[in-house]
Amino acid sequence: MTQKAMQKWQRDHFKRKVEEKMQPMIEEAELALKSIISDATEKAEKNLSKKIGADKVIKQLEAAKETLEAAQRKAKTFFKRAATGKEKKEKLKYDFTYDHDRYLNDITPEYCREQIRDWAASLARKEAYKTPVGKKRVALENIKKASLDSVMEAGIPEQLINRLDKTMNVIGITWNTQVKALPDLH
Repeated sequence: MTQKAMQKWQRDHFKRKVEEKMQPMIEEAELALKSIISDATEKAEKNLSKKIGADKVIKQLEAAKETLEAAQRKAKTFFKRAATGKEKKEKLKYDFTYDHDRYLNDITPEYCREQIRDWAASLARKEAYKTPVGKKRVALENIKKASLDSVMEAGIPEQLINRLDKTMNVIGITWNTQVKALPDLH
């Protein structure tokens, strides 16, 4: 008796079932990994800033920004007061009459801190994948990929079920879920 090759709907069923069984574990590992990355980013940010000397540059930029803002306020006040008479007031430039931040695109200390944070997060992410949680996350993704590859490469359902059961057993999941009897409600 020749065994029938799998149909597309069968492959889709197996792929969906792999997703259903693997995704909760992957998401759980991802959440734990995000927590590790967040903590490590915070620590790395301070260390990296000091290590590369960015903390000194940021402090210097903050002082310069404060000096610039004070000079801008002084200039604004000066030109508003100096605009005596109707003609001078009408010809007063827009920047002296309205409060807005025309220096929005300048490099700010906040912008520098964001850059350091991005770099620190990247370093933390790399380090996090070296932790047991990170290694688990990578292993789960590899098992999921191997399972999906098996679905696409298998010729008949019986072979695939055996292969998937062996693959899933590595992480403590059985492929065929045993259905329990309903409890007696009386």
